[in-house]
Amino acid sequence: MLDDEAVMRALANEFRRRILHHLLTSGPSTYMDMMKASGLEDSGRFAYHLRRLVSAGLVQQRVDGRYCLTRKGLSVASMLSEEEKGEVPTVIETLDEFSKVHDVKGFMYGSVAVGSGLWFLVWGSILTALSLLNVPVAAEVLGTRYYFTVRLIPALAQLILGLTLLPLGLKVLGKGFPEASVLQLLMTQKYSTFLLIRSPHLKTYLALYGLVGAVFIALTWLALTP
Repeated sequence: MLDDEAVMRALANEFRRRILHHLLTSGPSTYMDMMKASGLEDSGRFAYHLRRLVSAGLVQQRVDGRYCLTRKGLSVASMLSEEEKGEVPTVIETLDEFSKVHDVKGFMYGSVAVGSGLWFLVWGSILTALSLLNVPVAAEVLGTRYYFTVRLIPALAQLILGLTLLPLGLKVLGKGFPEASVLQLLMTQKYSTFLLIRSPHLKTYLALYGLVGAVFIALTWLALTP
């Protein structure tokens, strides 16, 4: 990332570094807020520096008119901040910075959909394959072995749910990470557990996970019940 010439040139100016630091610590900001934070009083000079950050892919303008860091900008600004502090931020500090830049509520809903979609997709694919191949499922309960024939319709329902929820979740996550690949979006899930624990809407998210779990158990039961 720092071998990108445009990024290096953008970071070479103190005013531009101030803008990045402001967006990192304050989150999405207006033109005037950033100009004040940069220390520049000339609007023309500030506009020039802002354009350099935008062209380097570090800053972008949102639909509401405010400016925010891109995914690349967040990484660069975070590294600069760590260098200035001379220490590695804690998980809590990282989450605080993450919350300032991204829509946590949207991120959590996207995470629920992605996690559920992956689970339904994997398990639904296994059950569907077993059903189509007419392979019985064996389970041992209290020393007694039972065999189940997988029913196709509930198995397909899980597969379809997975194919629906996973792209939907990735689309929701993609709004906060417009430049990220699918793999990078999946990697953002490392934040979800910590954000879930610290969220004031914990009950809502737990209820969603509970609903997904209930649907999963119900469809699995229907798939394995004669």
